[in-house]
Amino acid sequence: GLSIYVEAYGKRILFDTGPDPSVLQENSEKLNIDLGSIDAVVISHEHRDHSGGLSYVASLKKGIKVYIPKNSSIKRYIEDLGLQPVEVEETNKLFDNIYVTKPLHGPPQEQALAVITSKGLVALVGCSHPGVNNLVKQAVKDLGRRPYIVIGGFHLAKAPLEKISGIIEELVSLGTSKIYPLHCSGDEVKKYLMKNHPEKYGEGGSGLIIHID
Repeated sequence: GLSIYVEAYGKRILFDTGPDPSVLQENSEKLNIDLGSIDAVVISHEHRDHSGGLSYVASLKKGIKVYIPKNSSIKRYIEDLGLQPVEVEETNKLFDNIYVTKPLHGPPQEQALAVITSKGLVALVGCSHPGVNNLVKQAVKDLGRRPYIVIGGFHLAKAPLEKISGIIEELVSLGTSKIYPLHCSGDEVKKYLMKNHPEKYGEGGSGLIIHID
């Protein structure tokens, strides 16, 4: 699963919640992250390995807004947990310089979280069923900034090399400075980056902390 905690501009956002509430609790406690202080939750898409930890969030903060792609199957589940689902159709401003991007069709419908920094966009992706390149291009188009960091699942674990190279080279051509392939990205993506763009490859996994000035 995948879950990324973001602090930016005085706000705290949880992007995806991993597969299980106990895993989310254990990892957040080990990192000394108080999820009871978050201001919003963004779920990239409806699959369980990205939304399974929502019950732990509900135990800490009832009523918090959970941003999901429109027509997601988990809307009722979120309501039953006592949380507030917000359906996203177009790129949506959450807070100053923090956006949820327009959902694209995978299937399923999937959205990204984008944070504007002085160095460019930090784009967080869940599984990238619509293509990580397409999710990032949507953010670039709507927000008018080049990508600085792209991090998350790229859904390329079993993809042929031709597809991997095409997607990575497109991210590079957009001006991306650092690429962190996590979750479902696959080892071949990491190998491709290390061989062809070692300066852009970001090693990461559970417990990774990135600071941006």
